[in-house]
Amino acid sequence: MIILTLNCGSSSVKYQVFDWETKDILAVGVVEKVTSAGSFIKHKVMGREEIKLSQDCPDHTDAVALIIKLLTDKDRAL
Repeated sequence: MIILTLNCGSSSVKYQVFDWETKDILAVGVVEKVTSAGSFIKHKVMGREEIKLSQDCPDHTDAVALIIKLLTDKDRAL
């Protein structure tokens, strides 16, 4: 089972993807400046370079959607 954990703060959303069977961390990241201009995401899949993308996230729904978009993107998938 693959588990996505979210920690939503007032202006950020931190996340981690965890493989329950192997107990491995697969990916980690954070969306910063949620609800303000200049939002960005730092996304790290283990064994790959961290990426940083700018995208406005006026609310936490948009931030979580951005996280899911990156986690399911065919070029950046786990």
